[in-house]
Amino acid sequence: MLKPGIKIGIIGFAAGAFIVFIFYFLKYVFGQRFTNQAQFFTRFAGVQKIGVMNPTCKRTKFSRFIDKKSEDDSGLSEEKTNRLIGINYSNLTRDTKKILITGSGSEKEASKAIKQLGIKGDYKPDMFSNPDVLEAVSEYDGVVLIEQRNSSLFRDIEREIDLIANSGVSIIGAIVI
Repeated sequence: MLKPGIKIGIIGFAAGAFIVFIFYFLKYVFGQRFTNQAQFFTRFAGVQKIGVMNPTCKRTKFSRFIDKKSEDDSGLSEEKTNRLIGINYSNLTRDTKKILITGSGSEKEASKAIKQLGIKGDYKPDMFSNPDVLEAVSEYDGVVLIEQRNSSLFRDIEREIDLIANSGVSIIGAIVI
């Protein structure tokens, strides 16, 4: 027979764990920003995955474990991951002459990622704050999206994909940073 204090402690712990689980589940389902590549490529199934860069933010051991299970972190070094993405980008874009790289995430982070990956193309961020980017889309042979976890909004990405599709230019794929 358990003492009443221990019983209440166990029930309280279980209730707290359940509430935390429900919170993260609702955040995952109803969140406005994507947090991992599974959310992104499930919601935008027509967009090919060029690559997923390793998360750069400070993470707990639990977060690193979850990132590896969701394949947001391949376990490879940052250098090897970036090299694989760069090679895959080159393979997918070898027949295209003029490539537009755009996205709705942080301009600073996207520029940094493009430099790290060593990819070629015209980077023009955020077509919503600069409509000239949308006007110029038809001049390109293909478009590559570069989207950032915890920054890019689902609705912005959907609108971005629709606007690019309306221009008649194909989306080559996406890179998640």
